[in-house]
Amino acid sequence: MVDDTTKVEISKTEIAGSEEIPGCELQITEKDTDTVIESWTSTKEKHIIEQKLAVGKSYILTEKRPADGYATADSIEFAIEDSGEVQSVQMKDDTTKIRLIKLASDTGQGLRGAKFEVFDSSDKKVMSFTSKEEGYDIIGKLKAGETYTFKEIEAPKGYQLAQPVQFTVKDTGEVQKVSVTDKKIPTPKVPQTGGTTPLVAAVILFSMLGSAGMFFFRRKKARAK
Repeated sequence: MVDDTTKVEISKTEIAGSEEIPGCELQITEKDTDTVIESWTSTKEKHIIEQKLAVGKSYILTEKRPADGYATADSIEFAIEDSGEVQSVQMKDDTTKIRLIKLASDTGQGLRGAKFEVFDSSDKKVMSFTSKEEGYDIIGKLKAGETYTFKEIEAPKGYQLAQPVQFTVKDTGEVQKVSVTDKKIPTPKVPQTGGTTPLVAAVILFSMLGSAGMFFFRRKKARAK
């Protein structure tokens, strides 16, 4: 009589894909005792656990830390069947999703053409982009739990540069929104050329003529004496 070993294949992929995600820290614990059976960091290959998991027992697969650009997946409970066949357990990660919305202060509408640079907490530039009217989506690039600074380096024509905005990425696959507003550059006041200006000029002209007339009248009167 020959006994075969239990074999479990752990796959770590993205929700929308089938390729393995490297860089995720994973752990398997026995459900009843909470004993850690195995810990590892995922690679581009599926992880095989052989002759370590007992038939009939339940185990918990937990993601301790996701790879950069991903959100932590929910833990998975699974039981080992009485078989020498490879048993598969698949855990899928969702990506982080950030939507930067660039608004114009005068209209409240989306503003395109603003150039941004994104820096992490170590002041390292991680990416750059140009805003769109409907918002700019950053998918699977920013790390959950990390704080980033969005710096506008070039504003659309007619608008002022906005102050840098800091944002901490939440550990979720839901869309997270960052809003940045640009103020309109004030329009210079142009001197008024119509309205009461001609009337003022006329008053000044009549005043000057009246003064000149009084001067000549007094001069003539002085000569007559």
